[in-house]
Amino acid sequence: MTTNTTPEFSHPIVVEEIPAGGRHFSLVADEEARAGLARRFELPSLTSFEGMLKLRFLAGGPMVRITGEMRAELEQACVVSLEPVPVSLRFDVEAEFGPPIEVPDGLELTLADDEPHDMIEDGVIDLGELAAQHLLLSLDPYPRAPGVEVPKAFSEEVEVSENAEIKESDSQNPFAALASLKRDMESGN
Repeated sequence: MTTNTTPEFSHPIVVEEIPAGGRHFSLVADEEARAGLARRFELPSLTSFEGMLKLRFLAGGPMVRITGEMRAELEQACVVSLEPVPVSLRFDVEAEFGPPIEVPDGLELTLADDEPHDMIEDGVIDLGELAAQHLLLSLDPYPRAPGVEVPKAFSEEVEVSENAEIKESDSQNPFAALASLKRDMESGN
């Protein structure tokens, strides 16, 4: 991942300085880093973000395996009411980094192929950015405040027929609310 800006929570590690037996790193995001991550991930707040990661070489190098656990205390906005929802997270971090690989033009990967490793860029791995990316993946994509129900207009059952008419019957269809709104507008309500 190449970017022109420094990540909000940067903790660069020079790969050549990792001992042969590996090394543990404690990561703690300060207030400025937490505020930056909260802005990037659109969180009302990120009050703590910390953990421990271990780096070790696989079979003597050049591949580096990173494992560990991170913890975060934060708030997410409820998808229904936009109220802040307090969240406590503990999540594992696992990644493998290696030298850049050349992928031939036109090569198509399938789900059956092994996932390529992350690239070591300029001899450095940024543990802070790696932890931040795992934080993002650990967030609930649809947080709801306790007791908040989805409005009835969004949970109506609808079905799209061949001529694109919306009919009631499929509770998972996101167009139910639009169909209800359309009916209300057409009836003058």
